[in-house]
Amino acid sequence: MKVGILRNEVSMMITEELTKEEIIKKMKENHGIKNIEELVDSGDFIIKSTSGWYFPDGVPSIQRTKALWAEILNQLSKRGKVGLRVVGYMSTFFK
Repeated sequence: MKVGILRNEVSMMITEELTKEEIIKKMKENHGIKNIEELVDSGDFIIKSTSGWYFPDGVPSIQRTKALWAEILNQLSKRGKVGLRVVGYMSTFFK
């Protein structure tokens, strides 16, 4: 994630395992990214819950998910970002 931030990419974390606050704290303490709140506010570091991203209404939909990915990539391209680096925790799919 840190490498993506340094390379003008947007980094995105999708998880149910950690809260937004826990992720921010870990990025500061473990990875030395002191301005993580600014990156979140600017959209350069995106934090989403697995359920909120993949099945906001309780049912997964591949068409909706593909549309979300296309939309986010389009927005990032317009902002001059060179890529999107994503880390996702998939345990929610097995519950």
